[in-house]
Amino acid sequence: MSKEKSSFRFNFLDLLLVILAVAVLLGGAYYYFGGFGGRSQGEDVTVTYTVEFTNVPSYLLDKPQVGDVVKDSVRLYHIGTITQVAYEPYLMTLVNEETGELVQAETPGRMNILLTIQAAGKLKNNQVEIDGFAMSVGVRVNVRSAHYVGSGFCTAMSYK
Repeated sequence: MSKEKSSFRFNFLDLLLVILAVAVLLGGAYYYFGGFGGRSQGEDVTVTYTVEFTNVPSYLLDKPQVGDVVKDSVRLYHIGTITQVAYEPYLMTLVNEETGELVQAETPGRMNILLTIQAAGKLKNNQVEIDGFAMSVGVRVNVRSAHYVGSGFCTAMSYK
């Protein structure tokens, strides 16, 4: 039985792997901390955004009211105060059986609700955060206020 002494030789491939691992760690730290200056606290902004709720039964139209405080119903973030409530008819796309064309028709007893909400937020890394909630156009917003609960999408947003 021969006893062979195994020795580890550090070669060029090992050096490349170590350099790659360090580069990935440094890149992740740079991304997470927002640059070498540490995580940015962000610039204070006033955010105004609109959330559209579609296909809402008409008996709920008077429930969201101007001045109601709004929270995210999933994580309970405070996401602003309602400043305006607007309504639109809910349109359904149907096929006209005589002509074969697509037509839009109002659905009786159903409406779309547009809530304009204003909140204090922070602009961090080109993203608006409202009490930790990352807000942007297209984001699903689960709203809970004193009189209304619903789920819709942010359709417009501005900040100053």
